[in-house]
Amino acid sequence: MRYELEELLPLVQKLLERYTSFDSSSVTYEKANELMGAVLYCIQEAFQPDRPFAIATERTSAKEAYDAGFALVTKKVEDALSLYNRLLPEFNAFQNKCLHHTFVKELPEFFRRYDARFAPQDTILTLDYPVLCDLSGLEGIDRIYRFLTCIRLEQLFLRRLPDDYVIAALSACDTHYKDASDNLCAIVFSSLLCHALLQKPLSDPAYTREDALRLRTLLCSFRQEEQMQMLRTEARLLLRHYGSQQEALFCYLQDTIQKIPSFRMPENVV
Repeated sequence: MRYELEELLPLVQKLLERYTSFDSSSVTYEKANELMGAVLYCIQEAFQPDRPFAIATERTSAKEAYDAGFALVTKKVEDALSLYNRLLPEFNAFQNKCLHHTFVKELPEFFRRYDARFAPQDTILTLDYPVLCDLSGLEGIDRIYRFLTCIRLEQLFLRRLPDDYVIAALSACDTHYKDASDNLCAIVFSSLLCHALLQKPLSDPAYTREDALRLRTLLCSFRQEEQMQMLRTEARLLLRHYGSQQEALFCYLQDTIQKIPSFRMPENVV
């Protein structure tokens, strides 16, 4: 995506005129710069590489790319809102305040305030609940949509488990988990994976120092490559009941799986 300033300025000018109702004399430099950012955001959207076919190519004019990108942004807003509305009725934060506040309180505010025309690059929210994928390179609706797809996977995973077990596993890791800003899915999946490795019944979600020693001894009996193979095999077995979402969940939880060999018992274990 390389366009000369001469191609971009007319697009910014038209956007500026629309923003000010053709009275652009009072527009600040900061606002003009923000509108340039809006144009670039939409153009970049048209060149995203993760689509089944190219929306824009090197021969696409800046205006064509902007128009196509803006249409994609508005469609993504619709898709994100639709996804949010599908998730909301059965959404469960398991009493965690950070997740509940981010999903139930903040996300509706985003959809109320988001301006796809004049500030599509504005994420508006801080998204304090940490999902298990890197959102740092994303802005605006791209960041929100990716966040929602992560929440969808997490809710899918957690809802298949008894609420009592999820809460017990979270409490076993941190008695103050309700006030913590940790990823719930990673904690519960780590618990399940450790239970499977130790052949420990799920009816006993707590960990003891004996469990920690057994787990460490087990893992140390394998080379690092063998450890990872064993963990991935156990992870796939745990996720086998998730049907078509099994692979997506497995990929989403990769980082959690890799951290199991460095697993440390919480300070409150007995």
